[in-house]
Amino acid sequence: MNKLIKYEKLIVIFFLAFIFISVSSTMYFKNITPDELGETGAGITMLKNHEWVFRTGRMAPPLPFYLEAIPLSFFKFNESIWSLDYDLQRGIDIIYSEKGEQILYWIRFPFILLSLLLAFFVYKWAKELYGIKAGFLALLLYSFNPMILATSNISNQDIIATTFTFIAFYYFWRYIKYPTKSSLIISGITFGLAILSKFTTLILIPLFILIGLFVIYQKKIKFSKMIFSLFIIFLIGFLMLWGSYGFETKTLSESIPESRYDRVYDKLNEILPENEFIKSKAFYIIENIPIPLSSYFYNVGVLHEFISHGFSSFFMGKYFIEGLSYFYIVSFIIKSPIPLLILILLSIIFFNKTKSKDLIGEYFLIIFVASYFIYWSFIGNLSAVFRHMLPTFPFIFVFVSKIVNLKFKNLNLRYYFKIFIILLIIWYVLSSILIYPHYLAYFNEFVGGPNNGYKYMVDSNLDWGQDLKGLKQYMAKNDIEHIKLSYFGAGSVEYYNISYTYLPSPLNVSFFKPPEGYVEECGYTEGLLAVSATNLQGLYLENRSCYNWLKEYEPINKIGYSIFIYDLPSNQTY
Repeated sequence: MNKLIKYEKLIVIFFLAFIFISVSSTMYFKNITPDELGETGAGITMLKNHEWVFRTGRMAPPLPFYLEAIPLSFFKFNESIWSLDYDLQRGIDIIYSEKGEQILYWIRFPFILLSLLLAFFVYKWAKELYGIKAGFLALLLYSFNPMILATSNISNQDIIATTFTFIAFYYFWRYIKYPTKSSLIISGITFGLAILSKFTTLILIPLFILIGLFVIYQKKIKFSKMIFSLFIIFLIGFLMLWGSYGFETKTLSESIPESRYDRVYDKLNEILPENEFIKSKAFYIIENIPIPLSSYFYNVGVLHEFISHGFSSFFMGKYFIEGLSYFYIVSFIIKSPIPLLILILLSIIFFNKTKSKDLIGEYFLIIFVASYFIYWSFIGNLSAVFRHMLPTFPFIFVFVSKIVNLKFKNLNLRYYFKIFIILLIIWYVLSSILIYPHYLAYFNEFVGGPNNGYKYMVDSNLDWGQDLKGLKQYMAKNDIEHIKLSYFGAGSVEYYNISYTYLPSPLNVSFFKPPEGYVEECGYTEGLLAVSATNLQGLYLENRSCYNWLKEYEPINKIGYSIFIYDLPSNQTY
C-alpha cells in the first residue's frame, strides 16, 4: 500500500499517457465520421452569425461546437465559409482542404484532453469511495475500455457529455458530503457544463431531484436546504446555458427557420388541444412573448420529434424503426469485454461485503446507471446507437473497482480470488490491445469477436465510415489500382485518390454519391469488391436485400472489420 501511495502520481500519469498515445495514434488509420464532417465549423458559424437553429446547430447545445472552434480558429479560411447558406458544404471544404489531416487532428485534440480529464476523475472518485487500489483498478478499466478509446478522439457530443455528466455527479456528491458555499457553486458550474454538452443531459435535472429526495430521506441534509441548493445549482446551469446562446431573448416563432415554419405550425396544431381558446393563447405566447433560450427550446423540440419518429436500425439480423427495450442491455453485454461483465456480477453478488462506508456515494453510481438504462430502454424511442450508453461507463468502472477490497476469511480462498482478479485484468487488457486500432469494431467472445460483429450491429456501432483511409492504405500496400466500391460514411474517395467503380450505396445518409444517371443494380458482379458492413446488411439501401447474394462468399480481408474485401471470379452466375 505504501508503494502505491509513493508511486501514485507516476501510475496515474502512465495510464493517462497510454490513453493519449492510443487514441492519438488511431487517427493515422481512421478518417472522419459523418457526424464530425457535418458539424465541423459549426461553432465559429454560431459565433459569427449569432444563430443557433441552422441545420448543424440544431444537433446539440453549443459547447461541443465551441470547443472544436478553438483549434479551428488558428487556421485561415475564406470568410464566406461561415455563411449559414454554406452549412452542408462547410465541413467538406475544411476537412478536404490541403491541411485537412492536420485540421482533423486539432479539432479532435480538445476531446482527447476531455477524455484524460474524465479518466482522472474516475480515478479520483473511486479512490475517495473505496481506496487507492480501487482507484487504480477503475482507471485501468477506463484506460483499456474499447468503447471509451473508440470515442475519445471523435469531435462530437459523446465524450464531452460523458465527461461533464460524471464530473457534475461527482461534485454534487461532494456538496452532499461537504455542504459549503464553494462546493455548491462548483456543483452548479459542472451541472451547467453537462447540460451545455448534449440535449439528453437534461436527464440530470430529474436525477438530481431524485437524489436530493433520497438524501433528505437519509437525513443528510434538511428539506429546505436541499430545495434551495437544487435551485442554486439549476440557476447557475440555466445562466451558463443562456450565456452560451449569447443571452438570446426572442419569441419562439422567431427561432423557427423559414423553411420549417409551416411544418412546425402543422405539428403544433396537431398536438395542441382542440379547444380554440387554448390554441389561440398558445399561439399568442409563441408569436409575441420573448423568452430566454428560445433557440434552445426549439432545438430540443426538433430532437424530440426526431426521436419520436424512430430511426432505422439493424440489430441481431433484423431491421427496426422504433426502440427496442432490450437493445441497450444486450448491446452492452456483447460490446463490453467479458471480464468487465464478470466484475459487475461479482460487485453485485458481494455488494454488502464490499460496500463503501459512504453509501450515499455508492447510491449516486447505482441511481445514475439504472436510470440511464431505464430511460433509453423504455422511454427513449431510439435503438440505433450504442454509444448513447457511454455516460454509464465511468460510473460502472467506479462501482466495480470496489471488488479489490473483497477479502475472504479463508486464506486459500482469498489467495485464489486474488489470482482470479489478476487473470480477469490480464484478459481485459489483452482484449483492448488485440483490437487496436479498431476499437469501434470491438465485440466480445460471446458473439465470436469483431469478425462476427456485423451480424449483430452496424452503422456507428461498428461501421461509421471510419475505414476508407484504411482501404486506401490496403490498396497501396497490395498494389491494387482499382476496386469496385460500396461505401457508407463521410470519407472522400477523391481526397484519398481511390480509383473505383461505384456499387449500390446509401443515397441520403452517406457522402459517397453515385455518378450522374446511375440506376441501382443489385446482383453478382465479378472482380475485386470493397463493401461497407452497413451496406452489406442493406440498412440504408433502397433494396435491403441488394447484397444478400454476397453473404455466401467469404471476404479475403476486412479493413478495420467494417469494410469487406472480396475477390470474385468471372465465371459465376447468380
